[in-house]
Amino acid sequence: MITSSYFPDKTFATKEHLFAEMIENRDAILSMKKVERKSDSFGTILNTIPKLFSEKGMRMEENFIYPIINTTMFMDSHDDVQMNNSWNKSVKEQQGRIYYLADHEMKVDKIIAHPQDVEMMLKPFTWKELGFNYDGSTQALIFKIGIENIKMPQALDIIKNKYPIQNSVREKYIKVRFAVNSTSMDFKSEKEVWDEIYDQIANKEYADNRGYFFAVDESKIVNESSMVLFGSNSATPLLQKDIEAVTDTSRNEPSNDTQQAKQFFINLLN
Repeated sequence: MITSSYFPDKTFATKEHLFAEMIENRDAILSMKKVERKSDSFGTILNTIPKLFSEKGMRMEENFIYPIINTTMFMDSHDDVQMNNSWNKSVKEQQGRIYYLADHEMKVDKIIAHPQDVEMMLKPFTWKELGFNYDGSTQALIFKIGIENIKMPQALDIIKNKYPIQNSVREKYIKVRFAVNSTSMDFKSEKEVWDEIYDQIANKEYADNRGYFFAVDESKIVNESSMVLFGSNSATPLLQKDIEAVTDTSRNEPSNDTQQAKQFFINLLN
C-alpha cells in the first residue's frame, strides 16, 4: 500500500490511484503549495568540508561569504523542483530587502546580516563546479555578504571554522505545474510536464521513487533566507574564496551518518 503526506488518512493500492487522487485535488494541493513557506525540511547530510572552490562563472572576493540559498533543477523533500529563472523577478524586486537569518526565526537575535548588507545574485553552474556528483547544470540563488557585516557570533564561528552548513529560502510560489510519470491518457498533460523537465533534474532517483513532482516556474523570496543545519534542498553550501562547495558523498563511500540521512529522505518519499 502507498501512503502520501497529501492524504494522511488514506492509502492507495498503486501509484496510479494516488495520481488520480492528486489530480482530483490538484487545485487544493497547488493552493497549499503557494502559501508562504520556508524550505527547512530534512535534507541529506554532506559530511566533507570545502577546500578549493573553482571560481569558474563567479569571481569571489576576500572577506566575503557566498551562501547558496537554493539551487534549481533539484527535487527537494517537498516534492518540488525549482525551475531556472524562477527567481528572476523576485531578485530584482527584493534586492536590499531580504535578511540573512538563522533557522528562519524572525527575531532580532537571529539576524546574521541586515538587508542592506545582503546582495542577491543568480549564477549558473554545472553541478560538478559546485562539488556535487551530478550531471547537468543548475542556477544558484546566492547571497554575497561581507564578513565584517555578520552580526551573529555563532554564525561567525561557523564561517571562520568552515563548518559544513546548509541554507534555505523562505518563499511563496507564484506559478506551479504538476508532473506525473504515467502512460495513462488520464495524465496526458502532467506526463508532458514530466517529459519536459525530467532529464534536467539532478537527483532523478527521488523523482523516480515518487513518480511525480511539482515544477516551480516562478517564486517570490519573502523577507528572509536562512542558515540552517539541514535544508529541504541539501545542495545549498556556504562558499568562501579559499573553499569549494561541499562534495556530495552520497555516491562515493558515504559515512554511516550520510547513509542514514539518505535512507531517511528516501523513506519520506515512500
